[in-house]
Amino acid sequence: MGRRLAVKSLLKLVRDKDRQLEASNERMVQLAGQVGFLQAKLQEAEGQIKLLQPPKPTSPNSSQHDGADLEQEKADEGRQPHHRWWRRVWPWKG
Repeated sequence: MGRRLAVKSLLKLVRDKDRQLEASNERMVQLAGQVGFLQAKLQEAEGQIKLLQPPKPTSPNSSQHDGADLEQEKADEGRQPHHRWWRRVWPWKG
């Protein structure tokens, strides 16, 4: 009789732990859904911020060298073509 009581109490304990595990799993699924939703909102907000930012210059100090670059390219027309690619890759070294 004592053995039967021990088995019943162990079985009750296992069922209780199983219910707790199911509740924890349901909570994790809910939280995972919330995380996914918030990640999507964050990506959307980052995309909007990116669209609102001014365009980045293509090269360092390009706003200062725009007119000078054009004049330098015209002056370089008489030189060999390999001089031009150097200027386009590193315009500030010109």
